[in-house]
Amino acid sequence: MTSNGLQTERSRFRAALTGEAEWLYDLRKRGWEYYNDSPLPDRVKHLWKYTDPNAFVWDNLEQQLAVHPEMANGRQRDGKPVEEGYAAHGYTRDDRVSVARVPDELAERGLVLMDLYTAASRHPELVEPYLGQVVGPEYDKFESLNAALWNSGMLLYIPRNLTLEKPIYLQRTPTGLNTISRLLIVAEENSEVTVINDYNGGHGEGQINGVQEVFAGPNARFNLVTIQRLGTGYTTHLTHRAKLGAQATYKGVSVNLGGANTKMDLGGILDGPGADSRWYGLLFGSSEQHFDVHTVHRHNAGDTYSNLDYMVALKDKAVSAYTGMIRIDPGATNCEAYQENRNLLLNDGARAESIPELEIENDEVSCSHGVTVGKIDPEMIFYLTSRGVDPVDAVKMIVYGFYQPVLSKIGGSFEELSRELLMEKLAG
Repeated sequence: MTSNGLQTERSRFRAALTGEAEWLYDLRKRGWEYYNDSPLPDRVKHLWKYTDPNAFVWDNLEQQLAVHPEMANGRQRDGKPVEEGYAAHGYTRDDRVSVARVPDELAERGLVLMDLYTAASRHPELVEPYLGQVVGPEYDKFESLNAALWNSGMLLYIPRNLTLEKPIYLQRTPTGLNTISRLLIVAEENSEVTVINDYNGGHGEGQINGVQEVFAGPNARFNLVTIQRLGTGYTTHLTHRAKLGAQATYKGVSVNLGGANTKMDLGGILDGPGADSRWYGLLFGSSEQHFDVHTVHRHNAGDTYSNLDYMVALKDKAVSAYTGMIRIDPGATNCEAYQENRNLLLNDGARAESIPELEIENDEVSCSHGVTVGKIDPEMIFYLTSRGVDPVDAVKMIVYGFYQPVLSKIGGSFEELSRELLMEKLAG
């Protein structure tokens, strides 16, 4: 091994598995080659200024090459039923098999939720045109590792004109010491769906490398809540990209609470006229947790709108680093793009960093960004305690009030779920 944790000699990529499609094998092999050929991210660049990339290097790649995805029927009879309040339910078992529960009525209408490796074999027409198209083998160092070695994952396909009134719940639990997972979501034209993507559980220590790709077709209405509440010993690298067609609307909510060291790269690509993307981030760190979050909205088409509001509260010795990018291409005129990151420090030991950025290549746009970093006002604590409020409860009330402007924008069941998770973490 070299000093930066990379292998000194490249291991040959494994042979194709029985039943593995040629296109999928070639995609994986490209990822392996790029991972071995590319250096670690440069810490001089601000995207890695606050986090050491060595934390996400895996030393046991020879073993990982031998960990293969398991072929499974995504609608197996055994397992958990669909809970009341959800349209469908998917989860990953300890043996890396992803199991789905889809009511017969929705399956007959064309909805597909199943293990990604199984889907690549049985429904290549739903997987091959999309897998790796926005987060591909050459995307970056750790995304290429995911492309090569993912061994658990799900496909969610929502056919044209299908509207789901209830959300789909995906439970993403670790599958062992090292978890490499992939999620592919395709929402066809004029469909409507809400997905709750819940990374939770895990005991002891572990590493997770996850990639999520979302494709929202013309006039699709797509909502996604991504929750990260993993065990306190987990190191997580998660990349998410959503590509929006003409007139598609996207609401993304990121609730970031767990783990020891978390690096997230979240982004939307507004690829069709009239696309609308709104992201809301809620992060609460405690103890010695380390969070590093990058967001990007890229406007490829004109008459598009994006808005991002990322809220961070920290206590103890927790650290948060946020970098946000708005990028508007030369031909993308009449765009609106807004971005705000607000940080609240509950004590002197907590630390927040923020770098907002704009790359605007035409003049016919309206854009703004803002950052605030501040501590709890002692006068607010004094005011509440002087009226009989316990000091601990006073802090909770202030933090709740800090998050409330974004919670109210989220609305509906999203708001209630996000509030419950934040208050649970605050009480801990």
